[in-house]
Formats: sequence, C-alpha cells, structure tokens
Amino acid sequence: MHILIVEDNDINAAVLTHFLIPYGHPVHRVVNGQQAVDYVLKHPVGLIMMDINMPIMDGHEATKQIRAETSIVQPPIIAVTADVTMASEKKCTEVGMNGFLSKPLNAQKLATEVEQYLVKK
Repeated sequence: MHILIVEDNDINAAVLTHFLIPYGHPVHRVVNGQQAVDYVLKHPVGLIMMDINMPIMDGHEATKQIRAETSIVQPPIIAVTADVTMASEKKCTEVGMNGFLSKPLNAQKLATEVEQYLVKK
C-alpha cells in the first residue's frame, strides 16, 4: 500500500515523509493536484496526504476528481494545510476529505489522523 504525499513545498514534503516512513509503507510524492489524480488512476494508494494550495490544480479540485473516479478503490484523503479556518475545514469535508491537519504539523495530531487508516508494520 502506497502513501501519496501531494505537496508543492519541499520542506513540508520532507517533514511529512519523515513522519510517515515509520509506518513501513512506500511513500511517493507529487507536487500538484493534477499529478495526484494521474498517479491515483495508475497506482493503488492506501492514503493521500493532500495539500490544499498548489499550482496547476489545488487539493479541493484534485479530491473532487479522485472521488468522482469509480474505477479505483477510494483511498482516505487527509488535508494538510496552513489555512486553518473553519470554512477551510468545512470545504475539505464537503469535497470528500476524511481528515484535516494544520501546518505546521503536530506529530501527535498527525499520528492520530494517520493511525485511523494505517498500522505501523
């Protein structure tokens, strides 16, 4: 089972990768929502960590397109964003995201969200 990180910022992607590697699943990164949609259509994914504000296609639109795809097993999608308003969290839920994490990441909150879907190997 792959974990997909969708993050355009190298530092944020490195932090996420650092937190996720101990779960023992391969971690793959793409840098925008369009790449995420393309990746999910070609590879089985067990969990997506989705940034919201990215070039080309944002996380909301990418989630909508992934959720509309009936030919794949739908992975859980956790929003990872610096926009921590209630409106942002509501929009993430409305487009089909399963969880919401704020940046900068809190290790305990990340573990709580991720462990709903993954078990450490």
